[in-house]
Amino acid sequence: MSQPLASMTGYARTNGAVHGASFACEVKTVNGRGLDIRMRLEPGFDTLVSDIRQLIGTTLTRCSVTLNLTV
Repeated sequence: MSQPLASMTGYARTNGAVHGASFACEVKTVNGRGLDIRMRLEPGFDTLVSDIRQLIGTTLTRCSVTLNLTV
């Protein structure tokens, strides 16, 4: 079993399409004392917040995360 990352500084951006809808996802992380997750999602995608937080929490334990999802 792998251990979650304690902290990291990084940037990632990807584009894709699912069922005819194109999207862009951008993630920025900066070292921090705790895990602080901020998200900007398109209207109607609020139901994803809990799943995204859980996924990030299984990978990171301390940093500031900013996630932007554009559909």
